[in-house]
Amino acid sequence: MLVAATFALGLGGADAAWRVQLLAPDALRTMIETHADLMRYRDEAGLAATEVRRLASTAPEQLRQLLATEGYFNPEIDVSVTDAADGVPDVRLEVRSGPRARVNAVTWSIDGAIERTADAEARIRALRQGWSLPVGAYFTESAWSEAKSSTLAELWRDRFPAARFARSEARVDADQNTVSVTLVLDSGPLYRVGDIAVSGLVTLPRTAVLNLAPMARGTPYAQQDLLRFQDRLLASGLFDAAAVSIDTSGASPEAASIQVQVRERLRHAMRLGAGYSTVVGPRLSGEYTDLRLFGSDWQGTFSGKLARDDRSFRVEVMSYPHPDLYRTIASASLARIDVGGVQIVQQLALAGRRRDGEAWSERHYAAVQREQLTTPLGHDISSAATANVELRWSRVDDLVFPTRGYALSGAAALGVTGGPDARGRLFGRLNGRASWFTALGDAWYGQARIELGRVLARDTAGIPQTLLFRTGGVDSVRGYSYQSIGVPQGGSVPPVAVAPRPSFILGGSFLATASVEVAREVRPNWFAAAFVDAGDAAASLRQFRAAVGYGIGARWRSPIGPVRVDLSYGQEVRKLRLDFAVGVTF
Repeated sequence: MLVAATFALGLGGADAAWRVQLLAPDALRTMIETHADLMRYRDEAGLAATEVRRLASTAPEQLRQLLATEGYFNPEIDVSVTDAADGVPDVRLEVRSGPRARVNAVTWSIDGAIERTADAEARIRALRQGWSLPVGAYFTESAWSEAKSSTLAELWRDRFPAARFARSEARVDADQNTVSVTLVLDSGPLYRVGDIAVSGLVTLPRTAVLNLAPMARGTPYAQQDLLRFQDRLLASGLFDAAAVSIDTSGASPEAASIQVQVRERLRHAMRLGAGYSTVVGPRLSGEYTDLRLFGSDWQGTFSGKLARDDRSFRVEVMSYPHPDLYRTIASASLARIDVGGVQIVQQLALAGRRRDGEAWSERHYAAVQREQLTTPLGHDISSAATANVELRWSRVDDLVFPTRGYALSGAAALGVTGGPDARGRLFGRLNGRASWFTALGDAWYGQARIELGRVLARDTAGIPQTLLFRTGGVDSVRGYSYQSIGVPQGGSVPPVAVAPRPSFILGGSFLATASVEVAREVRPNWFAAAFVDAGDAAASLRQFRAAVGYGIGARWRSPIGPVRVDLSYGQEVRKLRLDFAVGVTF
């Protein structure tokens, strides 16, 4: 289908104009208007009238070359220039593209070390089947380049980073509108990993880089290993930038050098913050980090937080990653937490190791803690020593703002109490959480969450409150204040002339919560949501009574994660609650 359009082009004179009428197929119009000189210079001022005729005379050959890149080798192009009665030239450009050429033959030849590998037959067959310009496909220059690039990329990805085309020919039969393709692919030698050369280190040891390498000397080269190496370097917290590549210019492919370029983070860093949340109210925070604590291969972090209901100070030391990717950790903290009508002052020390990955992380540690619990009825002291395991596994499309996939986390602890009133009692603690994210159609998304917890003990006497369960708040049961759902204490009606017993909340030995949420994107990066939550932290399964909360919310996909605003109604307390939160908890 030919479509006509007329353009007026300025010549620089007060009453002169250059008019062009273009008749061309819709599919080619944009390309012609963008690249044909006769069209591109229509806005140029000061062109002489003779230049119009020169551009018109060169247009057919230029357009033939242009159309050939899209597989049209027999176009018919007519250009005419006439002088109108008003003295202004009229240019008529008509383009009839003709049939588009198709590929009628593809001939392969593959040489090099790939022929001597154990999976040669399967891999060569996969290369041929993956060729993206097969017999019958329309031939275009861009498709030809993309097909060659993607074929080489498949070889570069695994063992053959020096692969190249020794010959690649596309022979055009313009009379038949066909193209025959001939390919001679040279895989080059099989590359194996040699030494790792590191540049950019200033204060950190080479082991801070080498211990993160996922491949050993002598293993076949794989591009995925280099990408994993780079990701590990960036995730270590030691480097601001990292780039990993293989050197294919060396004389020995059997021991090719891996080139690693890094930029260290500042050794000393201080961060200060101020904010507000509906969980702990207004807060101030500060953190100081030394990446070479006392000049050693350890990093130290000193942090503090001052909030309405949560005040804490923490010291943590952590080694650089070991060859097995584990890091030794030790920390000590002092915290005061006001929640549920009680005050908890906690001292905690732990030591162990951790291993962090994008999809999988784990922590193994021993901890000792002491708590002073202050309630309206008085003071109580408890302590415990525990052995702990924490695991997390996620498979989501985006760690910052997940919309598809799932995440699992779990923790187990075995402990013994050490308080003055309950010394030497064994107990266990189990806790697990599962989150699921899915698309529900065009611009609709859903997520669901379930969390279960259990303290295994004859009773909870002597077990510190922070090892028992509470719930309520933005990441558990919305419509209720933070950790306000637990085991109620006091509140009974006293005899006459006796002061009423005050009520407060303690932790329970059984936890179960669930949540379902649907959201719709109402504008780019903005979502409207509706949700229902339910859960309880009870003294036992028999006493479990789920508190229900439901409401609506708004979500903004920010660079640091979802910013959430929720208006929820707690069915048990019969109150509306407005909550703010940033990020997602797996």
